[in-house]
Amino acid sequence: MLTVMHEEMSHPLLGLLRRLRPDKAKAQLSREWNEANEGEVRAAMANPPGEHTIAGQLLQVVDPATGAPLTLSQLKSELVIAALAGFETTSMALSWTLGALACHPEVMRKLEQELDAAGLLATPSNPTPAAFSWQQLGKLTFLQAVIREGLRLFSPAANGSFRLNTAAALTLRPGLVIPKGTGVGVPFFAFGHNPETYGPDVEAFRPERWVVGRPISNSSSSGKAGSNSSSSSTTDGGSLWASYSSMDGGSADVADDTSPAAAAAVAGDGSGEARGDAAAAAA
Repeated sequence: MLTVMHEEMSHPLLGLLRRLRPDKAKAQLSREWNEANEGEVRAAMANPPGEHTIAGQLLQVVDPATGAPLTLSQLKSELVIAALAGFETTSMALSWTLGALACHPEVMRKLEQELDAAGLLATPSNPTPAAFSWQQLGKLTFLQAVIREGLRLFSPAANGSFRLNTAAALTLRPGLVIPKGTGVGVPFFAFGHNPETYGPDVEAFRPERWVVGRPISNSSSSGKAGSNSSSSSTTDGGSLWASYSSMDGGSADVADDTSPAAAAAVAGDGSGEARGDAAAAAA
């Protein structure tokens, strides 16, 4: 189906056909996509693929009330969603986040240390790591921070979604009213790159900003604690901003010092407030 979509969308006469007969072009695309989709589904039903595939998983889904599997129509609908919106966003998020990790080996080392401590990292002493379980995800705080930072900087759905307010004027709060007929968008890219939420180092890949109570090193601070004018340089030579400022006035690189004194030093660093602002903006 993806092959048919690519061929149709890259056809040299597609633009002309759309201008001359927009209704015919749309009907032709819909018909060919539907035929390709149905062919893929019927082939999968006749010869089920492995469980590691989306189609293989869908073929195992049953109605809890009747025990019946998904119908041809339901399978077609699910695969269309997967083809149009269910794989590219995930692959883009993974690719950009892995790219950022490659540019920042010190972040990669911290992530590896966390995975190693959980027995999830393949090492010479542990060549067969434990299988990942969803119960572990809540305990892997730095992994979550890396994922959130990757999504913040490189949102695969940067423009979000848009809706038209067709009802009466909507009052969100005093002084903020959305008139009837107004288009409302959720620009995730703008939210993620807002310095008022994330501070002057907003363009830096710094997963530590998502970790509450992180230890701070002030060794490279050029100003007083709490100042926004201090800066620190990464030592990895990463291409995604090697030098940037920290919101709390300290080093943007997290220190290895986990002493009670270091932990107490972050009590008022504002990281919790920043996360609250980020959540409020996203909402």
